[in-house]
Amino acid sequence: STSSASGITSLSTAALNTTGKLNTVSNNVSALQSDALQWKNNVNGIGGFYDASHGTNQAQKITNVAAGQLADNSTDAVNAGQLYQVSTSSA
Repeated sequence: STSSASGITSLSTAALNTTGKLNTVSNNVSALQSDALQWKNNVNGIGGFYDASHGTNQAQKITNVAAGQLADNSTDAVNAGQLYQVSTSSA
């Protein structure tokens, strides 16, 4: 019947639209993964670490790093400004 054919056409169109949207999401996730700071698990016997190479296998600069705590028990990252202060301070 005409209504059945119309319903099938609507379902087919909806399925195609959904497939297109899923492909877009998949592409966006892939792009995000290639441009994010990635955690690498045990590579070549080295324990886990963050890799900022963005898939290029080349070093990248990380900017806008907040000042970490400078203390004997701190595990915070430090930034270049803090290193500069330490190198120019009189101890």
